[in-house]
Amino acid sequence: MNDFELLKAVHNKLPQAYKEVQVPYLKRYSQFLAQGGGFTDERAKQLFRQYWVGYFIFHYQQKQKEYDFWELNARPYEVQLKFAKKMYAQLVESNRR
Repeated sequence: MNDFELLKAVHNKLPQAYKEVQVPYLKRYSQFLAQGGGFTDERAKQLFRQYWVGYFIFHYQQKQKEYDFWELNARPYEVQLKFAKKMYAQLVESNRR
């Protein structure tokens, strides 16, 4: 599964409120790929990270928790990818129950 497929799979399992907020991030990523961008391109990695920064900002706002945008934005692609894979595994497991 490539990064975009992973992101789309997780996105589709999110609560509706999260999906609505995250759609623009997902669209930007898909447009980049449709225009010939590759999954290993630096821009693709930036778009992947942007999705998760947006996710965490919305999540923390929903929980009324404080967050630091710059700390969220500084998380490397690899950290965001690891989180996405972990979240996907949890979502798959919860669907099996």
